[in-house]
Amino acid sequence: MTANLAGALVMFVVFGMIGPGRDLTGDRLGELTAVFVGFMAMVVPPLVVILTRVNNPLREAVARGEPLVGPIRRLALANPWLNAVGSLGGWLLAAVVFPIYSGLRLDNGALEVAILAVGLVLAGLATMAMVYLLTERASRPLVARAFHHEPPDRVRGVAVAPRLLLSWGLGAAVPSLLIGIALLDPEADVTGLRRVGLVLVAASLVTGWAVMVRAARSVADPLQTVRAAMGRVREGDLGVTVEVDDATEVGLLQAGFNDMVAGLRERVRLRDLGVVEAEGGLVNKFEGDAALCIFGAPVRHEDHAARALRAARSLRARVEELRGRHPQLDAGIGVSTGEVVAGNVGSRQRLEYTVIGDPVNEAARLTDEAKVRPARVLASEATVTASEEEAEAWKPVAVLELRGRSAPTRAFEPV
Repeated sequence: MTANLAGALVMFVVFGMIGPGRDLTGDRLGELTAVFVGFMAMVVPPLVVILTRVNNPLREAVARGEPLVGPIRRLALANPWLNAVGSLGGWLLAAVVFPIYSGLRLDNGALEVAILAVGLVLAGLATMAMVYLLTERASRPLVARAFHHEPPDRVRGVAVAPRLLLSWGLGAAVPSLLIGIALLDPEADVTGLRRVGLVLVAASLVTGWAVMVRAARSVADPLQTVRAAMGRVREGDLGVTVEVDDATEVGLLQAGFNDMVAGLRERVRLRDLGVVEAEGGLVNKFEGDAALCIFGAPVRHEDHAARALRAARSLRARVEELRGRHPQLDAGIGVSTGEVVAGNVGSRQRLEYTVIGDPVNEAARLTDEAKVRPARVLASEATVTASEEEAEAWKPVAVLELRGRSAPTRAFEPV
C-alpha cells in the first residue's frame, strides 16, 4: 500500500507540473485534487477487500497452525504476484479514468491525453515491481512453511536474473522513459521540464536505491545463512539445517544444502555403525535418528544372537568414546531375537528389503527403555540365552512391561 500511495503522489505532482494540469489554478486545481482523492477512496478499499478475501484461506490456515499444502501452498507461493497484480489493476484503471478526465474537463488534446495514459501505465508497472519485491520479502515466513514438508524442485518465483533486471527497470528505465515522455509534450516549457526532471531524478534515486537494496538482500541474506551453516558443518555440526524461504534458485540452493547435510549425516551413521558390519550384520534403514540393524538375514548366521549382542556392546563403547567430544550425544540400544518375515516390500518402482515381526517391535521398545538406564543397552532374555558364550557378558536387570506386548520381558544389560 505504501508503494502505491508514493507512486500516486509522484504522478499527481508530475501531472500538475508539466502535464494537462500544469496551468490549473483555483477551482480547477481543487477539482483535480478532489478527483484524485475520490479516485483513491473508491479504488483502494475494494482492492484491499478483494486481496483480503483471496488471502483469507491462507491467513486462517496460518492462524490454526496447519501445514501449508495443496491449494493453500500454491496460494502462499503466489502471494507476492497476487498483491503485485492487484496493484497494477488500480493503476490501469487510473490510466483510463484520468486521461478521459483530462480530455473532457481540461480540454487537452489527443497527444497530451496519450502522454498521460502511457505515463500512468509505466508508473503502474514500476509500482507493481516495487510491490512484488516488498511482498516477496515479507512473505518469506510463509514460503518457509510452504516448503517445510515439500522442498522446491524448480524455480517458482521471479528468478534471480529477472529480479535484478526488474530492479534496474524500476530504478532507472521507468524514470528515464517518463522524462522522455515529458519531452514529447509540445506545449511544455523549459521551467516545467526542469522541475519535472528534478522530481523524477529524485524519485528514481530514492526508489532505485530502495529497490536495489531489496533485490541485493533477497539474494545476499539467504546466501549468508547458507554460508554460516556451512561453517558449522566444517566444525563438525551435522545437525544444522537452513530454512528454505525462497522460491527461486536461492531456494533450490537452500534445499540442496539440506540434502547434502542429510547425506553427510547418513554417511557418518554408516561409519559409526561399522561394528554392525564387522559382525556380519546389515544396517537395514534409518528412521529419524534411529537405525534398524539385522543379524541372520539375508545372510544366515547360526550365531546371529551372539553377533548382535557383541555389536551392541561395541556400539555402546563407540558412543561413549564420541561423547568425550560431543557431550550431548547419547543413544539407547535394544536387542531382540526371534522369527520374522524378511523380504522386499514396496512397489515395482521402489523395493526395500526389511524385516517384520514381533522381535522388531520388542527391540524398538527395549531401545526406548534403554534410553533411561545407565548402561543404555538392553537385550531380551531369549537373545542372551541363544548367544551361548556371549551370555557371560550380560546380566539380568529387570522384568519390564513393554508397550504393545501382553507378556512381560526379562531384560539384560552388559556386565
